[in-house]
Amino acid sequence: MKSWPIGETLLVLLGFSALTVLVTYPFVLEIDRALPSDLGDPLLNAWILAWNADRISHGFQGLWDAPNFYPYLGTLTYSEHFLGVTPFSAPVQWISGNPILAYNVVFLFSYVLAGAGMYWLAASITGNRLAALVAALAFAFLPYRVAAVPHLHVLMFGWMPIGLLALHRYFDSGSRLALFGFVVVFLFQGLSSFHFLYFFTLPAGVIVIAGLIRRTRHRARQVLELVVASALILVVLAPVALAYYQTHRDQGLVRSRRAIVHYSADVVSYGQVSSNLRFWGNRLEQGPAERELFPGLILTTLAVGSLVIGFLPARMHSIKIPVSHRNAIRVYGLIGLLAFIFSLGPEPKAFGQALMSSGPYDWLLAVIPGLDGIRVVARFAVVVYLALSILTAIGLAALLTRVSRL
Repeated sequence: MKSWPIGETLLVLLGFSALTVLVTYPFVLEIDRALPSDLGDPLLNAWILAWNADRISHGFQGLWDAPNFYPYLGTLTYSEHFLGVTPFSAPVQWISGNPILAYNVVFLFSYVLAGAGMYWLAASITGNRLAALVAALAFAFLPYRVAAVPHLHVLMFGWMPIGLLALHRYFDSGSRLALFGFVVVFLFQGLSSFHFLYFFTLPAGVIVIAGLIRRTRHRARQVLELVVASALILVVLAPVALAYYQTHRDQGLVRSRRAIVHYSADVVSYGQVSSNLRFWGNRLEQGPAERELFPGLILTTLAVGSLVIGFLPARMHSIKIPVSHRNAIRVYGLIGLLAFIFSLGPEPKAFGQALMSSGPYDWLLAVIPGLDGIRVVARFAVVVYLALSILTAIGLAALLTRVSRL
């Protein structure tokens, strides 16, 4: 794992910024007066970000007691709180006084974050910048983003690859600074989306286990440092968890099992798309709301190829890859598989037919506090996309290396 020159970092950020403006054009022309998608969730979320900015300027006084359901208290916990997004929107809000502009700035930033984050992670793992760029483009501009446009908290998944990069660096170098970086990034991700507070734990947990298994030296020290890091995360999240717990206790707000099952993925969901997609919208089956999960042709094809060369013995194919890449294929293959299984929810289905009456996600519901507050389990697909992106980078890097040797 190596760092990059400041010039390259700026070029990546500027490049993805320009691409974001181009892909979303002509949205940028109305950035100060129009919201993406509809006036439902985007308008609500713009208001929440403006409320957070106002409360920061008052020392967070009354943060949870937003006035939208006066005289009830703790009403901010009726929805996402966006505390992980507010540090980026609040300065725009304070300077401009325009909550629409503040919302749109972080909306566009979500694309840049995903693209740059995946580029850095994929380049660190593969050492191939072209392969990393392809994976980053696929991850930043997923077909799924079109369906998720109304939900800012769902779009803010770009912290995940940055957090995983920090974890990889920690296990490669033993750097406590890298581990602290992971803590900070995990908190940004978790405080940006209630869903990803839980879902991000899966890839992070798999990489921690793999790192501890691979690194036998200083394992006791690393376990202790990871415990301390976990405790720090819990301490920071405790006030937020307490606020939501109080609302849960006082108002009895909980997702019904029926609702959780309804918004879980079907196996066939990964072949379905939003009708708003220009190319795939008329070529693939349109999925129901929240379950348009087609990852894209590039991710699907190259990730499958990467899995083939990673799991088959080297003598069965002509593509040689480093041992470190083969290990990464197995780690991210496992992450993708587990995320896919969990995305199917409590009652996994394929083509509308139940595969099990109680699946692995049901087992998580039984033991993890607060997980029953998550409605759209299908959003676990974002972790699947993350894994597919890394597999794509590794597979493409192997192909490019082979071509260069011909």
